[in-house]
Amino acid sequence: MDIMEVYESKSYKTMNTAREWIINLYEPDENAPETTGEPALWRYVIYDDEDLIVETDYFNRNREDTLAFACGVVEKLEEEARYAATTDAMDQLSENLNPVG
Repeated sequence: MDIMEVYESKSYKTMNTAREWIINLYEPDENAPETTGEPALWRYVIYDDEDLIVETDYFNRNREDTLAFACGVVEKLEEEARYAATTDAMDQLSENLNPVG
C-alpha cells in the first residue's frame, strides 16, 4: 500500500486503495510518563473516505512503527471491504439465478 504525506510527519492518505483513507498521527504527551509510569506512545487515528473515524488507538513510542501498524489496519479494513463486496455480489447473483416466487 502506498501512502502520501499530507502534513509533514502527521497526516497521510492512501494512494492505491479502493477507498481513500487518512491516517493522522499524534505525538506522545510529554507528561504521560510522569503521570502513568509507562512510556509515552504515539496515537493513530484512521478516517474513511467520509471523514468518519474508523479506528484510533495508541501503539508505540516510535512514530514509524505506529504508522506501519496503522497501515496494516487499513490493509485489513480494505480486505474486509473487498470480502463484503464479494459476498454481496454473490448474494445478488444467487437471487437473480433463483428468484423467489
